[in-house]
Amino acid sequence: MLFTKEGLFLHPHEGDEYVKKEFSGYVVVERMGKLFVKEPFMGQHPGIHYQSVFYRKDKQGGAYYADEQGRLYERKCIEGNLQVNMGDGEAQCDLWKREYTDKTSESFIEDTNVAFSTMSDGMMVSSMIRLDSDTFYKKIEEDEFFMIGDNRNNSFDSRFWGSVPYKNIIGQPWFVYFSLNKANSQEFGADIDKKKRYTIRWDRMFKTTERLEQDMREAMPK
Repeated sequence: MLFTKEGLFLHPHEGDEYVKKEFSGYVVVERMGKLFVKEPFMGQHPGIHYQSVFYRKDKQGGAYYADEQGRLYERKCIEGNLQVNMGDGEAQCDLWKREYTDKTSESFIEDTNVAFSTMSDGMMVSSMIRLDSDTFYKKIEEDEFFMIGDNRNNSFDSRFWGSVPYKNIIGQPWFVYFSLNKANSQEFGADIDKKKRYTIRWDRMFKTTERLEQDMREAMPK
């Protein structure tokens, strides 16, 4: 497994000939005498997504995010004690507000791979070996699994806390029994509107993981 600014690259255990045969339409790079495939599962799973983060060019101030209309905003904690959950690196707060800027994204530095920047800066312990200034590497042992977050460039996953032994995996998800908007569910606006928090996501209830991915595919622009 390679991790760079451009994304994740996998060298399957089947070897180089398998890569040439099965991944002809993918980006393939050669490193350490092996062929690595960029994001081999990207087209198969529409739930995988990316979120860019914007920083002021003077390096002052926090991170800015883009809303559905592309306007940039900064998250401010206005209620409760701001703490960081070290399990996933997410800042916890009882209530947030969005402070918008009238500046365009061109006036900011865009970071399209926050996880890579975090690893490069040594802000959190990484489970991957640094090969050079642009590349991290980890060999996944035969009886282990490397967990990757769905928000690929902004997830604190196995890249930071390591792979998971097979014996620690209980099973495969079957269906969604219950789905709830948490207090920090940004995608539903529950982080800035208390009326939306702890509401039930009825559209996800009792659906299999396969059905949820099918719904995502059907909702994607044609």
